[in-house]
Amino acid sequence: MHLAVQFIIGRSGSGKTTRCLDEIRNELRARPEGPPLIMLVPEQATFQAEYELVRTPGLAGMLRAQVLSFRRLSYRVLQ
Repeated sequence: MHLAVQFIIGRSGSGKTTRCLDEIRNELRARPEGPPLIMLVPEQATFQAEYELVRTPGLAGMLRAQVLSFRRLSYRVLQ
């Protein structure tokens, strides 16, 4: 099993979110089953990121993909 953490940093408007969403979409299309794909975003950005992912045309489902805030991730870790 290949587990990796990838940090994507940059200025506002440099395409970080688009790149993350595109990589998650590509992985979901290529391998719908597998380990979870977690996109970690600030609390105020969770809904927008989930919405962008859900409205992807041709994506059959996204059970593998999770958009989490730092707070939600800490709850998951403590469970």
